[in-house]
Amino acid sequence: MNDRPNTFEEKLDARGFASTRVSKLKWAVEQLHGAICQMDTQNKALFEEVYGGEFGIYQLLYDYSEAEHGLFNIFPQSTTGLTSID
Repeated sequence: MNDRPNTFEEKLDARGFASTRVSKLKWAVEQLHGAICQMDTQNKALFEEVYGGEFGIYQLLYDYSEAEHGLFNIFPQSTTGLTSID
């Protein structure tokens, strides 16, 4: 018997994400996944260099929120009080 979630939505739900956020998260990850899959080798390597690593996804989201007018800084609160990776 397999108790693992069968879909990404089920996985998010099993991890405790609010049901009101699951479809938006799925859509966003689907778009990002598709964009990365369509990159050539050079751009994939650049993406990994810039946004890979421990805080990669947060750096990507921070760069997006910092550059787009009216968006909140979504970088997680740190114990040092810093709000950026840089």
